[in-house]
Amino acid sequence: MEFPFCRPVLHKVDELYRIRNIALGVPLLWYDIFEMGFRNSRALLIDALMKGNFQHEPRDVLSEKNLLAVGDVDVEFVVKLLKKAGGHDYRSSPHDSARSIPVHVFKPLHEGERWYIKAYFLDDGSEIAVFISVHK
Repeated sequence: MEFPFCRPVLHKVDELYRIRNIALGVPLLWYDIFEMGFRNSRALLIDALMKGNFQHEPRDVLSEKNLLAVGDVDVEFVVKLLKKAGGHDYRSSPHDSARSIPVHVFKPLHEGERWYIKAYFLDDGSEIAVFISVHK
Protein backbone atom coordinates (compact mmCIF):
# COMPACT_ATOMS: atom_id res chain seq x y z
CA MET A 1 0.00 0.00 0.00
CA GLU A 2 1.34 3.42 -0.92
CA PHE A 3 0.74 6.56 1.10
CA PRO A 4 0.81 9.60 -1.21
CA PHE A 5 1.48 12.06 1.61
CA CYS A 6 4.23 9.97 3.18
CA ARG A 7 7.67 11.14 2.16
CA PRO A 8 10.22 8.96 3.90
CA VAL A 9 13.62 10.36 4.65
CA LEU A 10 16.07 8.55 2.42
CA HIS A 11 19.49 7.65 3.69
CA LYS A 12 22.58 7.14 1.54
CA VAL A 13 22.09 3.37 1.55
CA ASP A 14 18.50 3.82 0.36
CA GLU A 15 19.74 6.14 -2.39
CA LEU A 16 22.25 3.57 -3.65
CA TYR A 17 19.63 0.83 -3.42
CA ARG A 18 17.21 2.88 -5.53
CA ILE A 19 19.87 3.67 -8.13
CA ARG A 20 20.61 -0.06 -8.37
CA ASN A 21 16.89 -0.80 -8.76
CA ILE A 22 16.61 1.79 -11.53
CA ALA A 23 19.51 0.12 -13.35
CA LEU A 24 17.84 -3.29 -12.92
CA GLY A 25 14.52 -1.98 -14.17
CA VAL A 26 12.64 -2.37 -10.88
CA PRO A 27 9.55 -0.11 -10.94
CA LEU A 28 9.64 2.96 -8.73
CA LEU A 29 7.07 3.72 -6.08
CA TRP A 30 5.25 7.05 -6.07
CA TYR A 31 7.25 8.45 -3.18
CA ASP A 32 10.50 7.41 -4.89
CA ILE A 33 9.58 9.56 -7.88
CA PHE A 34 8.63 12.53 -5.69
CA GLU A 35 11.79 12.30 -3.62
CA MET A 36 14.31 11.39 -6.29
CA GLY A 37 16.02 14.81 -6.45
CA PHE A 38 18.29 16.32 -9.07
CA ARG A 39 20.70 13.50 -9.90
CA ASN A 40 18.16 10.70 -10.07
CA SER A 41 15.54 12.68 -11.99
CA ARG A 42 18.18 13.79 -14.49
CA ALA A 43 19.47 10.21 -14.84
CA LEU A 44 15.94 8.85 -15.34
CA LEU A 45 15.10 11.51 -17.92
CA ILE A 46 18.29 10.79 -19.86
CA ASP A 47 17.57 7.06 -19.65
CA ALA A 48 13.99 7.58 -20.88
CA LEU A 49 15.21 9.70 -23.78
CA MET A 50 17.89 7.20 -24.81
CA LYS A 51 15.42 4.28 -24.68
CA GLY A 52 12.66 6.19 -26.44
CA ASN A 53 10.43 5.92 -23.35
CA PHE A 54 8.97 9.38 -23.58
CA GLN A 55 6.01 11.28 -24.93
CA HIS A 56 4.85 14.87 -25.05
CA GLU A 57 2.08 16.59 -23.18
CA PRO A 58 -0.43 18.17 -25.61
CA ARG A 59 -0.26 21.97 -25.67
CA ASP A 60 -1.82 24.80 -27.65
CA VAL A 61 1.56 26.32 -28.59
CA LEU A 62 3.60 23.16 -29.03
CA SER A 63 5.85 24.73 -31.67
CA GLU A 64 7.00 27.44 -29.24
CA LYS A 65 7.14 25.50 -25.98
CA ASN A 66 8.28 22.00 -26.95
CA LEU A 67 10.99 22.04 -29.60
CA LEU A 68 11.64 18.34 -29.04
CA ALA A 69 8.03 17.45 -29.93
CA VAL A 70 8.12 19.38 -33.22
CA GLY A 71 11.59 18.15 -34.18
CA ASP A 72 13.49 21.45 -33.92
CA VAL A 73 15.86 19.74 -31.47
CA ASP A 74 16.66 16.04 -31.23
CA VAL A 75 17.02 13.60 -28.35
CA GLU A 76 20.83 13.85 -28.36
CA PHE A 77 20.66 17.63 -27.93
CA VAL A 78 18.23 17.39 -25.00
CA VAL A 79 20.47 14.76 -23.37
CA LYS A 80 23.42 17.15 -23.85
CA LEU A 81 21.41 19.95 -22.19
CA LEU A 82 20.46 17.73 -19.26
CA LYS A 83 24.08 16.69 -18.78
CA LYS A 84 25.07 20.37 -18.62
CA ALA A 85 22.52 21.10 -15.89
CA GLY A 86 23.77 21.39 -12.35
CA GLY A 87 21.86 21.10 -9.10
CA HIS A 88 21.38 24.87 -9.06
CA ASP A 89 19.59 24.57 -12.45
CA TYR A 90 16.96 22.18 -11.06
CA ARG A 91 13.70 22.39 -9.15
CA SER A 92 10.68 20.18 -8.66
CA SER A 93 7.07 21.14 -7.99
CA PRO A 94 3.64 19.51 -8.24
CA HIS A 95 1.95 19.37 -11.65
CA ASP A 96 -0.63 22.13 -12.15
CA SER A 97 -3.42 19.72 -13.09
CA ALA A 98 -2.46 16.66 -11.02
CA ARG A 99 -0.90 17.81 -7.75
CA SER A 100 0.26 14.29 -6.88
CA ILE A 101 2.67 14.22 -9.84
CA PRO A 102 6.03 15.96 -9.39
CA VAL A 103 7.28 18.00 -12.34
CA HIS A 104 11.05 18.28 -12.84
CA VAL A 105 12.38 21.55 -14.26
CA PHE A 106 15.92 22.00 -15.55
CA LYS A 107 17.33 25.34 -16.72
CA PRO A 108 20.79 24.60 -18.16
CA LEU A 109 22.96 27.20 -19.85
CA HIS A 110 24.11 26.28 -23.38
CA GLU A 111 26.25 28.58 -25.52
CA GLY A 112 25.20 31.61 -23.51
CA GLU A 113 21.48 30.84 -23.71
CA ARG A 114 19.29 29.55 -20.89
CA TRP A 115 17.19 26.52 -21.84
CA TYR A 116 14.05 25.30 -20.11
CA ILE A 117 13.23 21.58 -19.84
CA LYS A 118 10.09 20.58 -17.98
CA ALA A 119 9.02 16.94 -17.63
CA TYR A 120 7.39 14.41 -15.35
CA PHE A 121 7.08 10.66 -15.10
CA LEU A 122 3.83 8.77 -15.47
CA ASP A 123 2.75 7.56 -12.05
CA ASP A 124 2.00 4.03 -13.24
CA GLY A 125 5.50 2.70 -12.53
CA SER A 126 6.39 2.55 -16.23
CA GLU A 127 9.20 5.15 -16.04
CA ILE A 128 7.82 6.87 -19.15
CA ALA A 129 8.78 10.54 -19.19
CA VAL A 130 6.31 13.15 -20.42
CA PHE A 131 7.90 16.34 -21.71
CA ILE A 132 5.90 19.52 -21.19
CA SER A 133 8.48 22.02 -22.41
CA VAL A 134 11.85 22.09 -24.15
CA HIS A 135 12.74 25.61 -25.28
CA LYS A 136 15.04 28.61 -24.82
